[in-house]
Amino acid sequence: SDTDKIMRSLNMFQHSSGTANWEIALANGIYQVEVAAGDPSFYDSQHTIRAEGITLINNFIPSAQNTHKIGSGIVTISDGKL
Repeated sequence: SDTDKIMRSLNMFQHSSGTANWEIALANGIYQVEVAAGDPSFYDSQHTIRAEGITLINNFIPSAQNTHKIGSGIVTISDGKL
């Protein structure tokens, strides 16, 4: 399923300043973007993920009972990068 695929992928966004950026080339257009944040083993983090100015996950703090969060939204790509 799509949820299984998103939960099997990994990208570390940790940064000493608390902010990091990640981009990928993508044709201009309108897209449904889905992301997941969290870690089943560590709960010492806080997650906010934005895509093209749209907040997909906002201030999520994982716990033993709630290890991850999935967020999605519609974004417009106008510079060839997501």
